[in-house]
Amino acid sequence: MPLTERGAEIQLLVGVNAREGAALQRSGLPVPQPVNLNGVVDTGTMYSLVDAHWLDQLAIAPVGEASVGVVGVRSPIACNQFEISLTIIHPALPRGQKRLFKSLPVLGADLKNATGDEALLGQDVLTRCRFVYDGRARTFSLDF
Repeated sequence: MPLTERGAEIQLLVGVNAREGAALQRSGLPVPQPVNLNGVVDTGTMYSLVDAHWLDQLAIAPVGEASVGVVGVRSPIACNQFEISLTIIHPALPRGQKRLFKSLPVLGADLKNATGDEALLGQDVLTRCRFVYDGRARTFSLDF
């Protein structure tokens, strides 16, 4: 896939995790539809992040807190942790094929104002696939 001015961008679907979705259905409550987000692969972050606006829109409650180190900041900062479902939609895959994580811990942050991003895919996702970044050709690929 071609690199953009933002880097290795990928289309994502973010929703409630499988366990929460099943609990909502059993209770007769509607399950929020996943939201379509533009993500950027970030090899420098250990944990994937989703902009807090989207987590609020999906009514996903935090399940904990994690301390993360940030370049240029001496002390770790605390971020809320969430369990989500994440689908990676890769245009190079045959039609209809996607990579689904039924339950993935991510951090919530004000990404849109900080970096302009809706989501960052970190090493927690990249360890489950092969990511190739070809700067000379201005392309990247993901293999699952």
